[in-house]
Amino acid sequence: MIAAKIVSLSLIASGAGLFGVIGYMQHHHPESGVKAEPVAAAPLRVFVDKPVEVAPPAEPTTVVLPPMVVKEKKISRSAPVAKPPTRVPCSGWRDLGYQHVDNGQATGVSRVREICPPEAPSGH
Repeated sequence: MIAAKIVSLSLIASGAGLFGVIGYMQHHHPESGVKAEPVAAAPLRVFVDKPVEVAPPAEPTTVVLPPMVVKEKKISRSAPVAKPPTRVPCSGWRDLGYQHVDNGQATGVSRVREICPPEAPSGH
């Protein structure tokens, strides 16, 4: 515990010292008063010995498209959802485990029964 405190305090102290050294160097640097002039790039110049011939524009052509046909959207009705089959209890009650556990103290008992289709034989 004490070792962790010593490590954390030494890291804080070294970080603060480093912060101070960087501030000192920035403030007392010999070139800190010199401002750099922005450098502008000269535009690229291209010289051509002879003029370039340009072909005359082509005659505009007409494009004929077939007429667009919009069809009516058919609304599909979904199939009716079948009801799940009914289920009935087909066994007696059995203990599953504790109902609640509070602060390590178990209370109550959870009980369950099996459920089956109505045509299954009843076991209770």
